[in-house]
Amino acid sequence: MDVGLGAPIDCGHAAGIPARAALTPETVLNLTADALRHIRPIRDRHAAWRKAAGLGSGCRFQRHSPIAFTSMPSSGSHSHDLRAVVFDWRGTLVSELSPQRWTQEALRRAGRRHDDDAAIALLQEIRTAAGQPNRLQSPQGNTSAARHRETYYAVFADAGLDTELSDALFAVDSDPTYNHFAADAAATLTALFEEGYKIGVLSNIHFDIRPFFAEAGLSDSIETFVLSNEHGIQKPDPAIFRLTCEQLGTRPEETLMVGDRPSRDGAAVEVGMPTLLVPSLTDPQRRQLHLVSNALGADHVPGGSDVPGAEGFAGVAERRTTWPAAARTTARGVHSPRGRRHGRMIG
Repeated sequence: MDVGLGAPIDCGHAAGIPARAALTPETVLNLTADALRHIRPIRDRHAAWRKAAGLGSGCRFQRHSPIAFTSMPSSGSHSHDLRAVVFDWRGTLVSELSPQRWTQEALRRAGRRHDDDAAIALLQEIRTAAGQPNRLQSPQGNTSAARHRETYYAVFADAGLDTELSDALFAVDSDPTYNHFAADAAATLTALFEEGYKIGVLSNIHFDIRPFFAEAGLSDSIETFVLSNEHGIQKPDPAIFRLTCEQLGTRPEETLMVGDRPSRDGAAVEVGMPTLLVPSLTDPQRRQLHLVSNALGADHVPGGSDVPGAEGFAGVAERRTTWPAAARTTARGVHSPRGRRHGRMIG
């Protein structure tokens, strides 16, 4: 559960975009495909990560604007083939409750008044107790189930919450039935699997999400699950991205990371993984995973849509992953696994 303040993410300067330009969904729509083609990859890996983490300065992207970062490949090769895709879970493959919905549902479970005013008031109490930096977003908070529970209950105690309400809040946070697969998740995973891509799921989570995939009939598409609580490390630690690549049997530059949080998923650039950041998914009916297939140059995903979603974010031609300069982009033809099998270049 992300209990942040939802502030805009400072992504640093992007070539071709005026410094300190506020990129709202409306201004993103005004960026033409031609202009976006001239936005150059971010050259320095460390600088790219700082910007993705919100530590730089310059143009500000709102959280619901689709953005992407990349790192330079570690070698001078000009023909990196993407062989795998790693997905974040909450907010990317499945919907995530907003902080207010979290507190509202907990109040309902506890049999308390649960209108908007009550939910907002409870959320403010929790945020005040969590402090700055926010303890509920601790870089160690999901390294084990015990640590996650300890962290949350410490904040609840400092907020003066009673046991019944604390238990309800933790139960909602730990219940995957509140996280619904995106409407296009199954079609996207199946299409990528059939194209020959290895698929991994990498999540900062304190419980096992494999049964959730099994229940949805999606387990066979997943090569590996890397869950923070099972390994004692979590995003944005570069070690967890390296571990994921090791389990997939691919090099970082061959592995696309797809997530919704620059401060966590964006850290994949530190190990050399091309990274696509999509808007955080709160409505499971919103279709946006076709962005992944577009970036890969894979065949059209059944059930996908090339129409901008309700958020009004930029069109498909304008929402491409920023790839390393030394690698071939989808516009120039990325060699996909299927492309190799059929002796053709997908692009």
